[in-house]
Amino acid sequence: AIARLDDADITRIIHKQAVELVAKLPVHQVAGEGLAKIVQENMHQDWITTLAGYLGNFLSENKELVKKQVKQESYFLIPGFVDNMIAEKITNGGIRYMKQIESDPEHPVRKKIGNKLVDIAADIQQDGAWAKRLKDLKDELLSSRHLEEYSSTAWLYIRKKITDDLNDPSSGIANYTDKILKDMGLSLSTDKTRQEKIDRFVQVQAFKLIMKYKKTAGEMISQTVTNWPSRQLSEKLELEVGKDLQFIRINGTLVGGSVGLLIYLITKLLS
Repeated sequence: AIARLDDADITRIIHKQAVELVAKLPVHQVAGEGLAKIVQENMHQDWITTLAGYLGNFLSENKELVKKQVKQESYFLIPGFVDNMIAEKITNGGIRYMKQIESDPEHPVRKKIGNKLVDIAADIQQDGAWAKRLKDLKDELLSSRHLEEYSSTAWLYIRKKITDDLNDPSSGIANYTDKILKDMGLSLSTDKTRQEKIDRFVQVQAFKLIMKYKKTAGEMISQTVTNWPSRQLSEKLELEVGKDLQFIRINGTLVGGSVGLLIYLITKLLS
């Protein structure tokens, strides 16, 4: 069933819903309140710890890159070993500083970052510069083809995941679907009340359809039969009720013959 769905139609539906959702969403208000909540709950501290650790590892793994950059910016009169010493001090100092930030929950840099995030959150909620940037980003997203591309990518990903999952006998969706169908079948086979409800529903719906289209069906059948040539009509009748016609013919012959014989005998007796 998934494979028979039209990708273009599904993409258009997802895109339409996404546009309506994004258009109605007060992005700056949500972002501002969300950022303020993050700082209030100190959740940003984990980000700072992760970022400091990443930067420290980056410097440690890229010392040669720092040396190369120092040499490029250095005067040609300065010896190479001096450049290397400067690069080493810069790299080691940076690594130590990142480790201090990473390990010290009360580090001044953490407080500065927290205060800056609070200012940004307030700016966003008060329609400041950050709020304008978010609104511009939202308008750009709505007016570009990116959202349609995201919708297509999202649908193709969802379709693939569902298809792969359904094709896997041990998958969660397959097992759940199988369980639901079995439960429904068992329930319908044992629940007399539900059976009666379904029977009544089918009967009512069938009756409604018959009453709604009986005139149209009658006209269509009448028109179709009227348009048939006599020979075709005869062949159709012969095909559909041929055995019954033969039975009627034989009955008619036997009954007619018997009646005729009886009349003949009565006439002879009376004379």
